[in-house]
Amino acid sequence: MIPVLLAAVNACYNHTNLAVRSLALYAAGTGKRTADFREWTINQSAGEILRGIAEEQPDIVLFSTYIWNAAVIQTIIPDIKKILPGVIIGAGGPEAGFNPQNFLKKNPALDFIIYGEGEKTAA
Repeated sequence: MIPVLLAAVNACYNHTNLAVRSLALYAAGTGKRTADFREWTINQSAGEILRGIAEEQPDIVLFSTYIWNAAVIQTIIPDIKKILPGVIIGAGGPEAGFNPQNFLKKNPALDFIIYGEGEKTAA
């Protein structure tokens, strides 16, 4: 069980998401909360991504959102709430943070948006 799951959906397998790695290291350094990250790609099925998230049984899921993964993330957020009804879901990154009110309006199952640097939120 990971209290905070930092979730990245990359464009392809040879891409890595530096944001989730940085946030996990920051959270570990604070000693306040355990956060870890998992990565998938946009080429994997929504079911595979959902299964991976559900297996971790997180209290909080934070998505790193970009133009290439926003559609996938927006598709799976409501399903995460169905599978893990008590989970808190947040999104950050350029796609969510550019117009946070609009992103929240489009994604009613989303609990909050991380705007700007995410270190304090993730920790």
